[in-house]
Amino acid sequence: MASNSPKPPIVKSVAAAVITLAVAAAVYYAAQAYILNQQLGRIRAIESIYAPLHKEYELLYISTAIAVATALTILALFLFSYRMRATVAHRTQELQDELKARMEAENELLIQAELLEDEIAERQKSQEALHFAKEQAETANRAKTLFLANMSHELRTPLNGVIGMAQLLSITQMTKEQKEYLEILQLSADSLLTLINNILDVIRVETEQVQVDHQEYSLRKCIEEVVLMQQAYIAEKGLSLELQIPDTVPDNLAGDRARIRQILANLLSNAIKFTDQGGVNLAVCIKEQHGSKPLLDIAVSDTGIGIEPEKRAYIFNLFTQADESFTRRYGGTGIGLALSCKLAELMGGSITVESQVNQGSTFHLLLPCTLAS
Repeated sequence: MASNSPKPPIVKSVAAAVITLAVAAAVYYAAQAYILNQQLGRIRAIESIYAPLHKEYELLYISTAIAVATALTILALFLFSYRMRATVAHRTQELQDELKARMEAENELLIQAELLEDEIAERQKSQEALHFAKEQAETANRAKTLFLANMSHELRTPLNGVIGMAQLLSITQMTKEQKEYLEILQLSADSLLTLINNILDVIRVETEQVQVDHQEYSLRKCIEEVVLMQQAYIAEKGLSLELQIPDTVPDNLAGDRARIRQILANLLSNAIKFTDQGGVNLAVCIKEQHGSKPLLDIAVSDTGIGIEPEKRAYIFNLFTQADESFTRRYGGTGIGLALSCKLAELMGGSITVESQVNQGSTFHLLLPCTLAS
């Protein structure tokens, strides 16, 4: 059955409302689409207007960045240049100061070189003067040596005649007083002859003309001869004499007997001369032993006046005594010790001294010896 009955009013109202809403929505979306389209058009218009400006802005940005980078580079270059100028200026000042110091040093060196040249010239002149003075001194010394040698020989010749005549005179008939005079004459002549012989020996030593002999001899006999020569002098002064020669000391030796006796005679004579009370002691011992070559220590001691410490260094010099007053009191020329020391050195030995003032002295003759075969 056909449905032609009329619809209710509420249905119509809902249908009308739905249609109205649909129309309204269509109009709204159409309006929105129109507005959006308008806005898009405006945006496109704006974009078309600002597109060239955007490119200009990009160019401006790039240019600004380049300008800023350039400015920073220029600033960096300026700062670097400023620092380099400061460094160069500082280094230049240092170089100038160094150059100035070097110039001052060179000037000082030139001054020192001139002073050195002057000093060298003065030294050369001094050396020339010293050489000339040395030649003159050597010439004078040779003349002195020649004079002493000639005079010694000339004195010894008539002195030997005096001694010979005195010996001949001693065997003739004389009074007691004449014998006393003759003894004084003989003692004086012997002393003078000893002095002349010592002077000749000194001259030979200085001119290196002394030859050391190497012959067999008896040490004890040599010492006994020296003591025998001084026996009268010892008795005259009332002194005691003690010999100490142990059996361990060898007797048969090889060497220069005459020089050894001369040294011992000088040492013993000095010990007696400078001793007024007490006595003299002569002792021999072996200081070292090297196979067949013993080193003897011959010590001559006395209880005499002694030697001051500051004067021991030069008592072995020629014509020197510990005190000038000794020459007036005890006599002597200062030749004996110096000659003995030189003779000992020629034989490879030495002479040393130990002494205390007013207590005495001890002279040690260190003598290298060789046992006789």
